[in-house]
Amino acid sequence: MCKFENAHNYQIFKSSNFQIFAMHLEILTPEHKVYSGEVYGILLPGTEGTFEILERHAPIIASLGKGKMKVLKDKNTSESYDISGGFVEMINNKASVLIEDAKVID
Repeated sequence: MCKFENAHNYQIFKSSNFQIFAMHLEILTPEHKVYSGEVYGILLPGTEGTFEILERHAPIIASLGKGKMKVLKDKNTSESYDISGGFVEMINNKASVLIEDAKVID
């Protein structure tokens, strides 16, 4: 049996064999919400280089440059977007990515 529980602001996926922490991710443009949901992590094109944010990351605010953003839905599944710059904030296991534009990469 599998289920989600909220424990101390963290979403925990529990199974009889393992448990995985997840973080909440929202990706927003001025026009619409690109993504909202629980993820394992995100790979982002920072202005000074690529970096990754995983669940339970320390609070951070960073500027983003043009490039590829990869949403890690779990350890085996991901979605990629081409973005044109913006900002990311991570606090209390919630990442908010504010970008000018995003296009899904197949």
